[in-house]
Amino acid sequence: MKAKKIVIKISVTIISVILILITGVMIFSIYTANKFKELSYIKSVPNSSLSEADSSIDFNIYVEPQTILREISPYIYGSSWTDWVDKLPPKDLMRLLDISAVRFEGNDFSRFDPNTEIFYKSEETQKLKHSIGEAAEYFTEQGAHIILQINMLGIAIDPVTGEKFPISSPEDAVSFIEKIKNENGVNIKYANLDNEPFIWSDTHNDLHPSAVSYDEYCDKFFTYAIAIKDYDETIMIMGPENCNPNHYYKSKSNEDRTKGVWLEYFLKKCREYEEENNIRVLDILTVHRYPIFRNHNSTKVTATEQQILNSTKDWWDEAYKDPVDPDYGGGIIPKLQKMIDENYQGTKLGITEYGLDYDGKIEYDPVIRAIWLADTLGIFAQNGVDYANYWILQGHGESGFISEGIILNNRMYGDKRPVFYSFYLMSNYLRGSLLKSESDNENIKVYSALNNNSINIIVINSDAENNYNCNIFADDLLVDEKSYTFKSKSITVFEINGGQMKIHTCDFKN
Repeated sequence: MKAKKIVIKISVTIISVILILITGVMIFSIYTANKFKELSYIKSVPNSSLSEADSSIDFNIYVEPQTILREISPYIYGSSWTDWVDKLPPKDLMRLLDISAVRFEGNDFSRFDPNTEIFYKSEETQKLKHSIGEAAEYFTEQGAHIILQINMLGIAIDPVTGEKFPISSPEDAVSFIEKIKNENGVNIKYANLDNEPFIWSDTHNDLHPSAVSYDEYCDKFFTYAIAIKDYDETIMIMGPENCNPNHYYKSKSNEDRTKGVWLEYFLKKCREYEEENNIRVLDILTVHRYPIFRNHNSTKVTATEQQILNSTKDWWDEAYKDPVDPDYGGGIIPKLQKMIDENYQGTKLGITEYGLDYDGKIEYDPVIRAIWLADTLGIFAQNGVDYANYWILQGHGESGFISEGIILNNRMYGDKRPVFYSFYLMSNYLRGSLLKSESDNENIKVYSALNNNSINIIVINSDAENNYNCNIFADDLLVDEKSYTFKSKSITVFEINGGQMKIHTCDFKN
């Protein structure tokens, strides 16, 4: 009788364990299904799609789950919002993207009067349907920090009389930050000091026809930065927001021909100010980058799809040469990090505007944009970029995450463009601790992360034409010693949590 009771007790225990396991699998499956129900181009595929590793397969993927390389900054998953998109994006889409910071920015913010909230454009004035503070409150409610562009150009033209008058003094900028705090409950923690100053003579020729020199920008920068730091020393100051690599090195002003490399000059000035005054006025060195694959005065794309996908090397490979502008040197991130290390240590690095071409109306294949973006975000994580803001959140031709809808492969994407899907996968799965991972195929990009007990392995096939079957070696993870076929221009995620694994793939087809 006693033995029978023991057998019953053991049986009940085994059944309980089995039920717990089944329940866990069901919860994991339901969670995954719900997560993707609004993301039609991300598919969950069965684990049976994996095969056993085969020595005859040419390419291998290696993941070392015990080797942590660095912590991934959550702020690389930022984006941009600007005044001419006079509406706010849907809350459900913002939450899916998990955007960490939204930068209020653009050329029009260099013509913004914070007292009246009027944009003094070259031929008209504009006032938004909602205040800047209301927009800041909206994005903050969706979990994003606000990066506020401060107008240092400081001039406006009355569109009726044609007379110039001053706007946006340092005191006005501080009062505006205080107003947003008092009226909307939003503490602005990031202030970027204007936008692309070395091309003001082009973008704002009516206000500033002469080229901006090193010292003119520095004088403005220190005046506004000091005023903001006097108000709240915890606000992070960002600058100089130069556009594209040639302006990292020089201005258009003849005054600067003998002053050396611009960003080195700027960093030294900021370091010297801190040494003399015991206050840091530059927290984040910020630049922009838009590789283009056409002649500047043409809308015709001249590079192949593969050249465009290979161009992500520009971020990290100093041997890379741009196919359209070969004078642009590669290795943007390590070069900027070296400037920081040599001239003002402790400064963070931000790529606060970037995208595939600055003109969203150029007809690049939307899937090429998406794969380029996914690889770029992986590179930012891998190379220790601190902040990044993709241009742009919504609208603007084909660049934005959200649109009215486009046709691709005879399918309507609705309000989510292909870049929405690639950003979603990277921002949701490449967080936490970056793990060592690599492949022996240059077009198979592998980025892996340990986050909240999950190990996520992201594989991007950036080959414009070819599928690849690869062995995967991952130190006893569920995917270890398996093989998988990665489709051309696709993103695949292996989501491993304890003894469970889910495979998600996005190839923008069917």
